[in-house]
Amino acid sequence: MSEKDIRTYASGELDAMEARGEDKTDWKALAKMKDEDVDCSDIPALDDDFWANAELVIPKSKKQI
Repeated sequence: MSEKDIRTYASGELDAMEARGEDKTDWKALAKMKDEDVDCSDIPALDDDFWANAELVIPKSKKQI
């Protein structure tokens, strides 16, 4: 996949695309899939090198108004 293939959409835009039938995802079939049926072979394992630079970030509490 190249940079030109990557698109960003707002939630409302995605809802409108789905309503117009422009959504190419078969959500019903996806919902029926079991976790073990999902092909994750293109996702690299998270090894020690990944975790060596990991940093726990806890967001500040939001002030209620």
